[in-house]
Amino acid sequence: MRKYILIFVILAVFMAVPVLYCQEEEAAINEGEETEEFVVEEEPAPAIEDEYDPFAEELEEELAVVGEKEWWTGGPILDFFKKGGPFMWPLLLLSVLGIIFIIERLWAYHSVKMNTAEFTIGVKTRIQKGDVRAAIKLCESQKSPIAAVVKAGLLKYGRGREIVENAVATSAVVEASRLERGLAVLASVANIAPLVGFLGTVSGMISSFDVIAKQGLTDPGAVAGGISEALITTAAGLVIAIPMLAAYNYFTGKVARFTLEMEESSNILLDLLHEIELKQKEAQAPQAPKGTIRRDLT
Repeated sequence: MRKYILIFVILAVFMAVPVLYCQEEEAAINEGEETEEFVVEEEPAPAIEDEYDPFAEELEEELAVVGEKEWWTGGPILDFFKKGGPFMWPLLLLSVLGIIFIIERLWAYHSVKMNTAEFTIGVKTRIQKGDVRAAIKLCESQKSPIAAVVKAGLLKYGRGREIVENAVATSAVVEASRLERGLAVLASVANIAPLVGFLGTVSGMISSFDVIAKQGLTDPGAVAGGISEALITTAAGLVIAIPMLAAYNYFTGKVARFTLEMEESSNILLDLLHEIELKQKEAQAPQAPKGTIRRDLT
């Protein structure tokens, strides 16, 4: 829960800073325009030099300032957001929610990543030496779900194959549910975002026809505003849904690979424990002394 809150706060700050900066810049520009109307400064005419154009230099500076403002504040993006109407807010919420779970899942899968082949060899070597406690410690040193499944089987060592299989199966179900945590949210965002966008489309078209009903076709700009809202919300919904669906499919593949590795490791463990138990039974079985002849009594 703390990870979700931390990621949400970081995203909120990251999105709020450009908005506040843009508002300050707009207020400063408006204030500057008001003062320029009343203050007139007389400047001497610049000396004429060859290949020097002060107006071109001034224009380049203004364009650089505008470009910097658009880059840092996302001016066109904010205008795009405002033109999208009220349904852009739930789309923004869905995008933030999806980004939070994408970052959290990337973090979670990266933290449980390990070399499965090396881990399996290490466990197998320790078990063959008869040091089950060392194999359990090796599992505890790893955060991977594969290690958790193997550890569950080692803790039931010596109680029979059926009990070990049940412990491994139960642990595998628990670990699989942990790996799938949050994927339902990504799937929901990928499905809901286009629907919200289409709802904004309907709202924009309703407002456009409402303007036509009241004013007719005398004001095309007002009609175009509703159509613009309809198209923007549709585009925003699809822009949110496409990466969310791609992330969901990617994480689903990761979970499938983890599940396959858990099954392979658990099968290797069960076969190894079964072989050790058979060897122990053969060693404990009584053997006939050499030189004796067994006779069947009839």
